[in-house]
Amino acid sequence: LGMDVSVEAEVGAAVAATVARFGRLDGAFNNAGVLGPAGPLHTLETADFESVMRTNMYGVLWSMKHEIAAMLETGGGAIVNTASIVAQVAFPGVAAYTTSKHAVLGLTRSAALDYFRLGIRVNAVCPGSTMTEFHVGRAHANGKNIDKLKTERNDTSLIGRWASPEEIAWPILWLASSEGSFITGTTLMVDGGLSIM
Repeated sequence: LGMDVSVEAEVGAAVAATVARFGRLDGAFNNAGVLGPAGPLHTLETADFESVMRTNMYGVLWSMKHEIAAMLETGGGAIVNTASIVAQVAFPGVAAYTTSKHAVLGLTRSAALDYFRLGIRVNAVCPGSTMTEFHVGRAHANGKNIDKLKTERNDTSLIGRWASPEEIAWPILWLASSEGSFITGTTLMVDGGLSIM
């Protein structure tokens, strides 16, 4: 089932289809996002900013809205949202993206407060540089090879390399599992130590 997280009706339909197929929703991972245009803030068009917010912030908002409603019907669950390292340490030239990821942390914390006593835990992860198809595609589009891309980011983590997608996925699975039962409203940095540099 495909959906566009920037369209609330499609998000609602996807959650409803999941519940119809499995009978309930116990866990959710909200991970869709776009970078948007880069450049100094004064050069950004309002429409560009709104587009990023619609996917990165409203997409999470609508996902949580429908996921939480489904989880309340069956006694609770766990939600993990993807924020970003830029929700903690800003980088120049990506104001819309940075703002949207700060908003994801606000949504995560607010929902954690509202729903913990109702059996729903809500947390966020903040990945650092990760070798995803998104970044690989951007590298190719900018005429860079993957080895060059990895080298350029070696100084942006203590570990000195990019994360694999699996290295981000395992902490997410842990937060969503019963092993994370006493954790809610937290922001887990999965950034190779960048945020302490």
